Amino acid sequence: MSTSNKKQKIVTIIVITALILIGFGLLWGIYFFGLVGLFNLLGIHYDSFYSLALFVINIFLVGIFIELFFKMVYLFSLPFIRTKHFQFLFRLSIESIANWFTFYIVDSYMQSIFLSLQMEWSLALLLALLEIMFDEDQKKTK
Repeated sequence: MSTSNKKQKIVTIIVITALILIGFGLLWGIYFFGLVGLFNLLGIHYDSFYSLALFVINIFLVGIFIELFFKMVYLFSLPFIRTKHFQFLFRLSIESIANWFTFYIVDSYMQSIFLSLQMEWSLALLLALLEIMFDEDQKKTK
């Protein structure tokens, strides 16, 4: 193997890694600043940006496992649901419960951010509606 070939492979790996990190950074930044704006609009107080960043990271980590579980429940139940209207309501319910459970666990764990039960449910329902809306938009463009 020649030295230029090794250099080319190293540069390729570095570029791909940088692109992946930029993608994750953009996703995290959009979610983080979206929550900052939403929390300011709803009057939810947090101790610092560090505590809010920790809140977002915990939401991602806990949410991965909870979303996987509830997604399996939804997909296994889908063949038994006949109408599109009931499918939408069932998905909204499943997504809302999954989001609420994530908020509840992370909020219970963290002392620097306090969400009331009503605020947890409101945020969970809002996020569920947004998830469904963006998912439907992606299906329409395909």
